[in-house]
Amino acid sequence: MADLLKQQEEFRNMLEKECKPYEDLGNGLIIVVDGPVINIRQYHSEGFCLSSWVNSKDFIKKIAGLLSDANVSFASLIEGFNAQIKAMNENNLKVYDADNPEYFITGVEYSQDDDKLIFKTDEDPNEFNRLEELREKQNESSPKNSS
Repeated sequence: MADLLKQQEEFRNMLEKECKPYEDLGNGLIIVVDGPVINIRQYHSEGFCLSSWVNSKDFIKKIAGLLSDANVSFASLIEGFNAQIKAMNENNLKVYDADNPEYFITGVEYSQDDDKLIFKTDEDPNEFNRLEELREKQNESSPKNSS
């Protein structure tokens, strides 16, 4: 394993010395852009290295296609969540926010900047009024402090 790490380090040092752009993706995977070609290297724990050369434009086009397919699938999942949330809301089966109980979920969206799913809410005036009435009743029925 030490020899393998030494090989990777020597390769990265050579790339930096030659001013070749590269990305170390971890797990022994290094991608080097060398003009019209890309070198993909995979260092294996058994002590060997696989190296492949591919046309840069072809590689980028294929990776973009894979990412596009993944984005379509992901977008479809979110659309499905939102269709279910909409149907539930229309049938008065709202999912309320535990921290803000007068708000219910209206949809889910993906924040690309934060790389996370977030949910959107809307206020339910009827629920707000119901909660206020409950609070008033609880205050009326709670024992008063006598000082």
